Amino acid sequence: MIARKMSMTALVLAAGMSGAAQAALHDRGGGLIYDDVLNVTWLQDANYAETSGYDADGRMTWTQAMTWANQLVYGGFDDWRLPTVKPVNGVDFNSDYTFDGTTDTSYNITSPNSEMGYMFHVNLGNSSYYTPTGAISGCYISYPADTCLDNTGQFVNIELYGYWSGTEYAPPPADLGGSGVIISSGDPQPSSEIPSAWMFYMTTGNQYSLNKDFELQAWAVRDGDVAAIPEADTWMMMLAGLGLIGVATRRRKLAKV
Repeated sequence: MIARKMSMTALVLAAGMSGAAQAALHDRGGGLIYDDVLNVTWLQDANYAETSGYDADGRMTWTQAMTWANQLVYGGFDDWRLPTVKPVNGVDFNSDYTFDGTTDTSYNITSPNSEMGYMFHVNLGNSSYYTPTGAISGCYISYPADTCLDNTGQFVNIELYGYWSGTEYAPPPADLGGSGVIISSGDPQPSSEIPSAWMFYMTTGNQYSLNKDFELQAWAVRDGDVAAIPEADTWMMMLAGLGLIGVATRRRKLAKV
């Protein structure tokens, strides 16, 4: 009975240690970071378009940014893209302005349907300029000395600026005939007559749509993992757990002799 309990304990420990090793982000080396929740691999350099010499400051129109990502070859992979935005509610895009992340034009978007929103708020643990209730959070004091991008994690060169997504903005029918306006928060809102795309603003942590002709930053990502086997620390923990099981089994056999 004691040996059986030890075996069960070892299994639990092995599973627990293995799970603990599986944080959301994994450094695969060579400038590649894997997100095991979104199942995507990010460039560790969030402004590689500039540092690689492709663009003078990394800021491009949406079309230029799409072209850059589509032609990029890095780490032996040529299937890079811009981050995607899907409806937060999982059904239809909602451009109503909110603070709590329940619409697609909002602060505090933690849904994995926004790859950059999830990265900013969940993986990196940053706050938005507004709290979910609409109060000023205090994370943005002055630009660029103190903004809401407090944590950059394992990444480098995350710019305090807007980043294009690869998702075009499709306004609902009610928006037809409108003209671009500046809402009270200072976020430019596109007209249905102006070709626009979704973007994420790293300075204050909000997502909205913007005229494609604006020049924003671009961050490359690709689907899937670049590593086909578990990480070394995960293997070690799994082997340690199996070793404990082996010891317990041997003691049980010896006890029966």
